[in-house]
Amino acid sequence: MSEPQQPPKTAPAIAELTIPNDCSIPSHTEYIIGGLPVHVYGVAEALEAAAVPASPSELVILHLVHPRTRSYEYTQRMATLLLAEYARSASSNRLLPPCVAATFDLRNHGHRIVSTNNSDWRRGNRAHGQDMATGILGSVQDVELVIRFLPAYLPQALTTQKANTSLSAPIWNIVSGVSQGGHVTWKVAAHAAATPDPGAYSILAAVPIIGAPDLTTLLVHRLLVQVCGLDRDTARYLLENEVFAQLNVPYASFLSWESLAAAIETAPLFAQFLKDFPTGTLLSSTFPEYWPRMLHQQLSSEDRATLQKAPEHVKNVFIVNSQADPLVPSWVSYAYAKKHTLTGRPPAESPADRTLYEKEGLGHIFTNDMADIVAKYIINVVNDRHKS
Repeated sequence: MSEPQQPPKTAPAIAELTIPNDCSIPSHTEYIIGGLPVHVYGVAEALEAAAVPASPSELVILHLVHPRTRSYEYTQRMATLLLAEYARSASSNRLLPPCVAATFDLRNHGHRIVSTNNSDWRRGNRAHGQDMATGILGSVQDVELVIRFLPAYLPQALTTQKANTSLSAPIWNIVSGVSQGGHVTWKVAAHAAATPDPGAYSILAAVPIIGAPDLTTLLVHRLLVQVCGLDRDTARYLLENEVFAQLNVPYASFLSWESLAAAIETAPLFAQFLKDFPTGTLLSSTFPEYWPRMLHQQLSSEDRATLQKAPEHVKNVFIVNSQADPLVPSWVSYAYAKKHTLTGRPPAESPADRTLYEKEGLGHIFTNDMADIVAKYIINVVNDRHKS
Protein backbone atom coordinates (compact mmCIF):
# COMPACT_ATOMS: atom_id res chain seq x y z
CA MET A 1 0.00 0.00 0.00
CA SER A 2 1.26 3.44 -0.90
CA GLU A 3 1.90 5.89 1.92
CA PRO A 4 0.65 9.48 1.61
CA GLN A 5 3.15 11.78 -0.05
CA GLN A 6 5.16 13.99 2.26
CA PRO A 7 3.72 17.48 2.70
CA PRO A 8 5.41 20.67 1.62
CA LYS A 9 6.93 22.70 4.43
CA THR A 10 3.96 25.04 4.48
CA ALA A 11 0.36 24.12 3.72
CA PRO A 12 -1.52 26.16 1.10
CA ALA A 13 -4.19 28.35 2.65
CA ILE A 14 -6.92 30.69 1.56
CA ALA A 15 -5.42 34.18 1.70
CA GLU A 16 -7.07 36.93 3.70
CA LEU A 17 -9.45 39.23 1.92
CA THR A 18 -8.30 42.85 1.99
CA ILE A 19 -10.50 45.58 3.41
CA PRO A 20 -9.90 48.85 1.50
CA ASN A 21 -9.24 51.95 3.58
CA ASP A 22 -12.41 53.62 2.31
CA CYS A 23 -14.63 50.60 3.07
CA SER A 24 -17.18 51.17 5.83
CA ILE A 25 -17.03 48.66 8.69
CA PRO A 26 -20.48 47.29 9.60
CA SER A 27 -21.84 47.04 13.12
CA HIS A 28 -21.30 43.71 14.89
CA THR A 29 -23.85 41.96 17.09
CA GLU A 30 -23.39 38.55 18.70
CA TYR A 31 -26.30 36.23 19.42
CA ILE A 32 -26.03 32.87 21.20
CA ILE A 33 -28.25 30.47 19.25
CA GLY A 34 -28.46 26.95 20.64
CA GLY A 35 -25.17 27.53 22.46
CA LEU A 36 -23.49 28.69 19.24
CA PRO A 37 -22.05 32.24 19.10
CA VAL A 38 -23.39 33.73 15.86
CA HIS A 39 -21.81 36.94 14.59
CA VAL A 40 -24.23 39.20 12.73
CA TYR A 41 -23.05 42.25 10.83
CA GLY A 42 -25.08 45.25 9.76
CA VAL A 43 -27.98 45.09 12.24
CA ALA A 44 -27.69 48.77 13.22
CA GLU A 45 -27.49 49.82 9.58
CA ALA A 46 -30.45 47.59 8.69
CA LEU A 47 -32.52 49.22 11.44
CA GLU A 48 -31.71 52.65 10.02
CA ALA A 49 -32.71 51.51 6.53
CA ALA A 50 -35.91 49.91 7.83
CA ALA A 51 -36.89 53.18 9.53
CA VAL A 52 -37.13 54.92 6.15
CA PRO A 53 -40.87 54.94 5.34
CA ALA A 54 -40.41 53.98 1.68
CA SER A 55 -38.12 51.01 2.36
CA PRO A 56 -39.52 47.50 1.75
CA SER A 57 -40.81 45.53 4.77
CA GLU A 58 -38.43 42.71 3.95
CA LEU A 59 -35.02 41.52 5.12
CA VAL A 60 -32.10 39.90 3.31
CA ILE A 61 -29.83 37.66 5.40
CA LEU A 62 -26.48 36.55 3.99
CA HIS A 63 -25.32 33.33 5.65
CA LEU A 64 -21.55 33.12 5.15
CA VAL A 65 -19.43 30.01 5.80
CA HIS A 66 -15.65 30.15 6.22
CA PRO A 67 -12.95 27.82 4.77
CA ARG A 68 -11.29 24.87 6.48
CA THR A 69 -8.58 25.90 8.99
CA ARG A 70 -10.01 29.43 9.29
CA SER A 71 -12.60 31.03 11.61
CA TYR A 72 -15.51 33.47 11.59
CA GLU A 73 -12.95 36.28 11.31
CA TYR A 74 -12.44 35.27 7.66
CA THR A 75 -16.13 35.58 6.83
CA GLN A 76 -16.26 38.79 8.87
CA ARG A 77 -14.08 40.32 6.15
CA MET A 78 -16.26 38.76 3.48
CA ALA A 79 -19.35 40.24 5.15
CA THR A 80 -17.70 43.66 5.25
CA LEU A 81 -17.02 43.62 1.49
CA LEU A 82 -20.44 42.26 0.51
CA LEU A 83 -22.41 44.60 2.78
CA ALA A 84 -20.41 47.62 1.59
CA GLU A 85 -21.22 46.86 -2.06
CA TYR A 86 -24.86 46.17 -1.17
CA ALA A 87 -25.09 49.48 0.71
CA ARG A 88 -23.63 51.37 -2.26
CA SER A 89 -26.29 49.90 -4.51
CA ALA A 90 -29.08 50.44 -1.96
CA SER A 91 -28.19 54.13 -1.66
CA SER A 92 -29.58 54.67 -5.16
CA ASN A 93 -32.15 51.86 -5.20
CA ARG A 94 -35.01 52.04 -2.71
CA LEU A 95 -36.32 48.65 -3.82
CA LEU A 96 -33.44 46.86 -2.09
CA PRO A 97 -34.52 45.79 1.41
CA PRO A 98 -32.23 46.02 4.46
CA CYS A 99 -29.49 43.38 4.57
CA VAL A 100 -27.44 41.73 7.33
CA ALA A 101 -24.76 39.01 7.23
CA ALA A 102 -24.36 36.13 9.69
CA THR A 103 -21.45 33.77 10.31
CA PHE A 104 -19.94 31.55 13.01
CA ASP A 105 -17.04 29.19 13.69
CA LEU A 106 -17.50 25.83 11.97
CA ARG A 107 -17.17 22.63 13.97
CA ASN A 108 -13.59 22.00 15.14
CA HIS A 109 -12.61 25.53 14.08
CA GLY A 110 -12.03 28.79 15.91
CA HIS A 111 -13.32 28.65 19.48
CA ARG A 112 -14.81 25.18 18.78
CA ILE A 113 -11.51 23.36 18.16
CA VAL A 114 -11.32 19.99 19.92
CA SER A 115 -8.60 18.50 17.69
CA THR A 116 -5.80 20.32 15.90
CA ASN A 117 -5.87 17.80 13.04
CA ASN A 118 -7.89 19.59 10.37
CA SER A 119 -5.36 18.56 7.72
CA ASP A 120 -5.61 16.26 4.70
CA TRP A 121 -4.09 12.87 3.81
CA ARG A 122 -0.86 14.42 2.55
CA ARG A 123 -0.29 16.01 5.94
CA GLY A 124 -0.78 12.79 7.86
CA ASN A 125 -4.50 12.71 8.64
CA ARG A 126 -5.63 9.22 7.61
CA ALA A 127 -9.23 10.08 8.55
CA HIS A 128 -9.34 13.09 6.22
CA GLY A 129 -12.30 11.69 4.28
CA GLN A 130 -14.35 11.04 7.41
CA ASP A 131 -13.36 14.39 8.92
CA MET A 132 -14.39 16.29 5.79
CA ALA A 133 -17.73 14.52 5.47
CA THR A 134 -18.75 14.82 9.12
CA GLY A 135 -17.42 18.36 9.51
CA ILE A 136 -19.32 19.53 6.43
CA LEU A 137 -22.59 17.75 7.20
CA GLY A 138 -22.45 18.79 10.86
CA SER A 139 -21.89 22.40 9.82
CA VAL A 140 -24.88 22.13 7.47
CA GLN A 141 -27.01 21.38 10.53
CA ASP A 142 -25.59 24.47 12.25
CA VAL A 143 -26.32 26.71 9.26
CA GLU A 144 -29.86 25.33 9.09
CA LEU A 145 -30.36 26.12 12.78
CA VAL A 146 -29.20 29.70 12.26
CA ILE A 147 -31.36 30.16 9.16
CA ARG A 148 -34.45 29.01 11.03
CA PHE A 149 -33.94 30.79 14.35
CA LEU A 150 -31.82 33.90 13.75
CA PRO A 151 -34.94 35.93 12.83
CA ALA A 152 -36.30 35.18 16.31
CA TYR A 153 -33.28 36.96 17.83
CA LEU A 154 -33.20 39.96 15.52
CA PRO A 155 -35.02 43.21 16.41
CA GLN A 156 -38.71 42.99 15.53
CA ALA A 157 -38.43 46.13 13.44
CA LEU A 158 -36.52 43.99 10.92
CA THR A 159 -38.77 40.94 10.99
CA THR A 160 -42.31 42.38 11.02
CA GLN A 161 -44.40 44.28 8.49
CA LYS A 162 -44.47 48.06 8.94
CA ALA A 163 -48.16 48.36 8.19
CA ASN A 164 -49.11 45.47 10.47
CA THR A 165 -46.58 44.32 13.05
CA SER A 166 -48.59 41.17 13.69
CA LEU A 167 -47.41 39.92 10.29
CA SER A 168 -43.92 38.62 9.63
CA ALA A 169 -41.80 40.37 7.03
CA PRO A 170 -40.54 38.26 4.11
CA ILE A 171 -37.00 37.08 4.82
CA TRP A 172 -34.72 36.27 1.90
CA ASN A 173 -31.93 33.85 2.83
CA ILE A 174 -28.80 33.74 0.69
CA VAL A 175 -26.07 31.22 1.50
CA SER A 176 -22.45 31.48 0.40
CA GLY A 177 -19.15 30.06 1.59
CA VAL A 178 -15.54 29.53 0.56
CA SER A 179 -13.73 26.18 0.17
CA GLN A 180 -15.17 23.98 2.95
CA GLY A 181 -17.77 26.73 3.26
CA GLY A 182 -18.52 26.20 -0.43
CA HIS A 183 -19.12 22.49 0.18
CA VAL A 184 -21.45 23.39 3.06
CA THR A 185 -23.32 25.82 0.79
CA TRP A 186 -24.10 23.03 -1.69
CA LYS A 187 -25.54 20.80 1.02
CA VAL A 188 -27.59 23.58 2.64
CA ALA A 189 -29.11 24.32 -0.77
CA ALA A 190 -30.11 20.68 -1.19
CA HIS A 191 -31.72 20.58 2.27
CA ALA A 192 -33.78 23.73 1.73
CA ALA A 193 -37.52 23.56 1.18
CA ALA A 194 -38.64 23.75 -2.43
CA THR A 195 -41.44 26.12 -1.36
CA PRO A 196 -41.72 28.33 1.76
CA ASP A 197 -42.82 26.29 4.75
CA PRO A 198 -43.12 27.50 8.37
CA GLY A 199 -41.53 24.27 9.56
CA ALA A 200 -38.57 24.44 7.19
CA TYR A 201 -36.57 27.13 5.45
CA SER A 202 -36.22 28.40 1.91
CA ILE A 203 -33.26 29.97 0.15
CA LEU A 204 -33.38 32.68 -2.49
CA ALA A 205 -29.85 31.99 -3.75
CA ALA A 206 -26.83 29.79 -3.11
CA VAL A 207 -23.34 30.92 -4.14
CA PRO A 208 -20.80 28.14 -3.51
CA ILE A 209 -17.26 29.51 -3.85
CA ILE A 210 -14.47 27.00 -4.52
CA GLY A 211 -16.87 24.23 -3.50
CA ALA A 212 -17.81 20.85 -4.95
CA PRO A 213 -21.33 19.66 -5.77
CA ASP A 214 -20.04 16.08 -5.55
CA LEU A 215 -17.73 15.61 -2.58
CA THR A 216 -17.23 11.94 -3.42
CA THR A 217 -15.56 12.86 -6.71
CA LEU A 218 -13.51 15.63 -5.09
CA LEU A 219 -12.19 13.41 -2.31
CA VAL A 220 -11.55 10.33 -4.45
CA HIS A 221 -9.56 12.53 -6.84
CA ARG A 222 -7.63 13.90 -3.85
CA LEU A 223 -7.01 10.34 -2.62
CA LEU A 224 -5.58 9.31 -6.00
CA VAL A 225 -3.20 12.27 -5.82
CA GLN A 226 -2.22 12.31 -2.15
CA VAL A 227 -2.31 8.60 -1.31
CA CYS A 228 -1.79 6.75 -4.60
CA GLY A 229 0.70 9.23 -6.04
CA LEU A 230 -0.91 10.21 -9.35
CA ASP A 231 -0.46 13.77 -10.54
CA ARG A 232 -3.62 15.89 -10.55
CA ASP A 233 -4.15 15.96 -14.32
CA THR A 234 -3.68 12.21 -14.67
CA ALA A 235 -6.09 11.53 -11.81
CA ARG A 236 -8.68 13.79 -13.44
CA TYR A 237 -8.29 12.15 -16.85
CA LEU A 238 -8.55 8.70 -15.29
CA LEU A 239 -11.79 9.54 -13.47
CA GLU A 240 -13.47 11.49 -16.26
CA ASN A 241 -12.47 9.33 -19.23
CA GLU A 242 -11.64 5.86 -17.93
CA VAL A 243 -14.22 5.60 -15.15
CA PHE A 244 -17.16 8.01 -15.55
CA ALA A 245 -17.33 7.95 -19.36
CA GLN A 246 -16.93 4.18 -19.51
CA LEU A 247 -19.65 3.59 -16.91
CA ASN A 248 -21.87 6.44 -18.17
CA VAL A 249 -22.09 8.34 -14.87
CA PRO A 250 -21.41 12.04 -14.21
CA TYR A 251 -19.76 11.62 -10.81
CA ALA A 252 -18.23 9.06 -8.45
CA SER A 253 -21.25 9.24 -6.14
CA PHE A 254 -23.26 7.27 -8.72
CA LEU A 255 -21.01 4.22 -8.29
CA SER A 256 -20.91 1.70 -5.47
CA TRP A 257 -17.78 1.41 -3.35
CA GLU A 258 -16.74 -1.85 -5.03
CA SER A 259 -17.55 -0.64 -8.56
CA LEU A 260 -15.60 2.58 -8.09
CA ALA A 261 -12.49 0.84 -6.74
CA ALA A 262 -12.60 -1.82 -9.45
CA ALA A 263 -13.08 0.74 -12.24
CA ILE A 264 -10.12 2.80 -11.03
CA GLU A 265 -7.84 -0.18 -10.58
CA THR A 266 -8.58 -1.62 -14.03
CA ALA A 267 -8.21 1.74 -15.79
CA PRO A 268 -5.24 1.69 -18.22
CA LEU A 269 -3.77 4.88 -16.79
CA PHE A 270 -3.76 3.47 -13.27
CA ALA A 271 -1.66 0.49 -14.33
CA GLN A 272 0.56 2.65 -16.55
CA PHE A 273 1.50 5.19 -13.90
CA LEU A 274 1.48 2.91 -10.86
CA LYS A 275 3.33 -0.17 -12.07
CA ASP A 276 4.45 -1.01 -8.52
CA PHE A 277 0.90 -0.79 -7.16
CA PRO A 278 -0.07 -4.49 -6.73
CA THR A 279 -3.32 -5.55 -8.38
CA GLY A 280 -6.13 -5.68 -5.84
CA THR A 281 -4.41 -3.33 -3.40
CA LEU A 282 -6.87 -0.48 -3.94
CA LEU A 283 -9.87 -2.60 -2.97
CA SER A 284 -8.13 -4.73 -0.34
CA SER A 285 -6.21 -2.11 1.63
CA THR A 286 -6.11 1.47 0.29
CA PHE A 287 -9.86 2.03 0.03
CA PRO A 288 -10.67 0.27 3.33
CA GLU A 289 -8.12 2.40 5.19
CA TYR A 290 -8.52 5.78 3.50
CA TRP A 291 -12.00 5.56 1.95
CA PRO A 292 -14.11 3.13 4.02
CA ARG A 293 -17.21 1.55 2.57
CA MET A 294 -19.52 3.18 5.13
CA LEU A 295 -18.05 6.61 4.37
CA HIS A 296 -18.67 6.11 0.66
CA GLN A 297 -22.24 4.94 1.23
CA GLN A 298 -23.16 7.88 3.45
CA LEU A 299 -21.43 10.61 1.45
CA SER A 300 -22.39 9.38 -2.02
CA SER A 301 -26.04 9.30 -0.94
CA GLU A 302 -25.77 12.92 0.24
CA ASP A 303 -24.05 13.92 -3.00
CA ARG A 304 -26.70 12.36 -5.23
CA ALA A 305 -29.36 14.22 -3.24
CA THR A 306 -27.40 17.46 -3.68
CA LEU A 307 -27.16 17.05 -7.45
CA GLN A 308 -30.89 16.39 -7.68
CA LYS A 309 -32.35 18.72 -5.07
CA ALA A 310 -30.14 21.82 -5.11
CA PRO A 311 -31.40 23.01 -8.53
CA GLU A 312 -34.97 22.03 -7.61
CA HIS A 313 -35.05 23.69 -4.19
CA VAL A 314 -33.04 26.86 -4.83
CA LYS A 315 -34.08 29.12 -7.67
CA ASN A 316 -30.69 30.77 -8.07
CA VAL A 317 -27.39 28.86 -7.93
CA PHE A 318 -24.22 30.64 -9.04
CA ILE A 319 -20.85 28.85 -8.79
CA VAL A 320 -17.67 30.89 -8.33
CA ASN A 321 -14.38 29.00 -8.68
CA SER A 322 -10.67 29.53 -9.15
CA GLN A 323 -9.81 28.06 -12.54
CA ALA A 324 -6.41 26.61 -11.56
CA ASP A 325 -7.28 25.46 -8.02
CA PRO A 326 -5.19 22.37 -7.15
CA LEU A 327 -7.10 21.44 -3.98
CA VAL A 328 -10.73 21.95 -5.03
CA PRO A 329 -10.50 21.62 -8.83
CA SER A 330 -13.06 23.63 -10.75
CA TRP A 331 -13.68 20.74 -13.16
CA VAL A 332 -15.61 18.92 -10.41
CA SER A 333 -18.38 21.50 -11.00
CA TYR A 334 -18.42 21.12 -14.80
CA ALA A 335 -20.95 18.28 -15.08
CA TYR A 336 -23.40 20.20 -12.89
CA ALA A 337 -22.82 23.49 -14.71
CA LYS A 338 -23.24 21.82 -18.10
CA LYS A 339 -26.63 20.44 -17.10
CA HIS A 340 -28.05 23.54 -15.39
CA THR A 341 -28.24 27.00 -16.94
CA LEU A 342 -28.12 30.10 -14.78
CA THR A 343 -31.50 31.42 -13.61
CA GLY A 344 -30.53 34.65 -11.83
CA ARG A 345 -29.00 37.58 -13.72
CA PRO A 346 -25.20 37.22 -13.65
CA PRO A 347 -22.86 40.15 -13.05
CA ALA A 348 -21.54 41.79 -16.21
CA GLU A 349 -18.18 40.04 -15.81
CA SER A 350 -19.78 36.58 -16.19
CA PRO A 351 -21.20 35.04 -19.41
CA ALA A 352 -24.96 35.51 -19.50
CA ASP A 353 -25.92 31.83 -19.52
CA ARG A 354 -23.20 30.41 -17.33
CA THR A 355 -23.97 28.82 -13.97
CA LEU A 356 -20.22 28.77 -13.33
CA TYR A 357 -17.87 31.76 -13.13
CA GLU A 358 -14.16 30.92 -13.11
CA LYS A 359 -11.41 33.33 -12.17
CA GLU A 360 -8.59 32.46 -14.55
CA GLY A 361 -5.04 31.83 -13.44
CA LEU A 362 -5.80 31.48 -9.74
CA GLY A 363 -5.18 28.58 -7.39
CA HIS A 364 -6.89 27.89 -4.08
CA ILE A 365 -7.79 31.50 -3.39
CA PHE A 366 -10.80 33.82 -3.16
CA THR A 367 -9.95 37.40 -4.05
CA ASN A 368 -11.52 40.82 -3.57
CA ASP A 369 -12.55 41.03 -7.20
CA MET A 370 -14.23 37.62 -6.91
CA ALA A 371 -16.07 38.98 -3.85
CA ASP A 372 -17.19 41.87 -6.03
CA ILE A 373 -18.62 39.38 -8.55
CA VAL A 374 -20.51 37.64 -5.74
CA ALA A 375 -21.87 40.95 -4.40
CA LYS A 376 -23.13 42.01 -7.83
CA TYR A 377 -24.85 38.67 -8.34
CA ILE A 378 -26.52 38.90 -4.93
CA ILE A 379 -27.78 42.40 -5.71
CA ASN A 380 -29.19 41.21 -9.05
CA VAL A 381 -30.94 38.29 -7.37
CA VAL A 382 -32.46 40.51 -4.67
CA ASN A 383 -33.62 43.03 -7.26
CA ASP A 384 -35.36 40.20 -9.14
CA ARG A 385 -36.69 38.43 -6.03
CA HIS A 386 -40.37 38.78 -6.94
CA LYS A 387 -39.97 37.49 -10.48
CA SER A 388 -41.25 33.99 -11.12
